[in-house]
Amino acid sequence: MRRNGLLSWTMRASEALERHLARLADPGAPASRSLLRQRRWALRHALTAAALARLHGPAPLPQDVAATEQDDLDRAMHGVAAGDLVDPAFLAWYLPWAADGALTDPARPSAGRSPAAARARVAALRALAADLDLPAPGHTHGTPELRTVIARRPVEDLLRAFAGHRPRPTATRARLLAMLAVMDLDPVGPTALAAMDVRDLSPDVTTLRAPSDGRPLALSPAGTAALRAWLSVREELVAHLDGGAVHALWVSAHGLRDADGTARPPGLPLRTRGIERAYARGVRALRRHLAAYPERVPHSLLPEHAPPGTVPPLDLPPSLELLRRSLLAAGHGPAREVPPDGPEPG
Repeated sequence: MRRNGLLSWTMRASEALERHLARLADPGAPASRSLLRQRRWALRHALTAAALARLHGPAPLPQDVAATEQDDLDRAMHGVAAGDLVDPAFLAWYLPWAADGALTDPARPSAGRSPAAARARVAALRALAADLDLPAPGHTHGTPELRTVIARRPVEDLLRAFAGHRPRPTATRARLLAMLAVMDLDPVGPTALAAMDVRDLSPDVTTLRAPSDGRPLALSPAGTAALRAWLSVREELVAHLDGGAVHALWVSAHGLRDADGTARPPGLPLRTRGIERAYARGVRALRRHLAAYPERVPHSLLPEHAPPGTVPPLDLPPSLELLRRSLLAAGHGPAREVPPDGPEPG
C-alpha cells in the first residue's frame, strides 16, 4: 500500500468521514443534497456498527445494541480507524447485518432493508475508500451481481424497431426508448439524467451533449428517431403547465397525487427517484407491448431456439443502475464523439 494509503488506513474514522462529507458539501462539488444526506446516513451507520463491534464483537445481537450506553458508544467510535470501515472482514458481516435491519429505527421497521439501501451502503464506502486512496470494497451482500445483460447491437435493434412507428408510442414507452438512446451513448446514473436539459440536444436532434462530461456525441439514426418521438410527446405534456418554460428533458408522463392528496399534473421535471421509477415503469410497459405485438421483438433479442409462437421476456435490466452497469460492462460509453469541427449541440 502506498504511504498516503497507509496514513489514511490508520486515520480516525470519524475524522475521515467528516473530511469526506465536507468535500461533498463543498459548493463546487457535484453532489446533490439528497446524495449528501444518503452518504452521511450510510457512513455514520457503518461507523456505529464498527464501534458496536469493538464493544460486543462482530454482528452484535439486538439486545447488545439496545443496551449500549451512548457514552460507551462514543468512546468506541474514537478507536475506529478509517481502514476498519473498508476492511473485507468488517464488510463480510456488516453489510448483511445492516441489510437485515440491525440499526433500523423501531418506529420505521422497513427502513434500511431495501436493495437500494444496501447499494447505498456499498456506494458510500467505495466513495470513502476512493477519497482516502484505500482499496475499494467489492460488490458484496445486497448488491446485484455485475453481469453483461445487453450488448450495443440489441439496443440499436430495439430502437430501430420503433423508429418511425405509427401510431406514436405511449408517453411512458417513448420516454423509455429515448432514455435507452442516451444510455447507449453514455451510461450514467439517474442523477445525471435528471440534470439533462432539452438544450443538451442539437436543433436537429442528431447530436447530444454527454450527461457525464458534456462532450458532444453523435446519435445514431435510431437514437435520433427515439429522442424526436419523445420530444414530440414531451411538448404536449408541458404545454399546459403554468409558471414558465420547462427545460428539463425528462418529465412525468402522468399526473400524480402526493401523500397529502395534492394533485400533480403531468409534465413536471423528474428528479433522481422519478427517473428510476420512470425507467422501471417503461420497461414493464415495453414488455407488455411486445407481448401483444411479438413481431416487433428484434431478432437479436430472441433466444437461439425460441419455440414457434412464444414471446421471450425482454432482456432489459429491471433497474436503471443495473442497465448502467451492464452497458458499461458491455463496453458502452462515449464512443461516437462528434469531430472537433463537427456540430455542437444547441
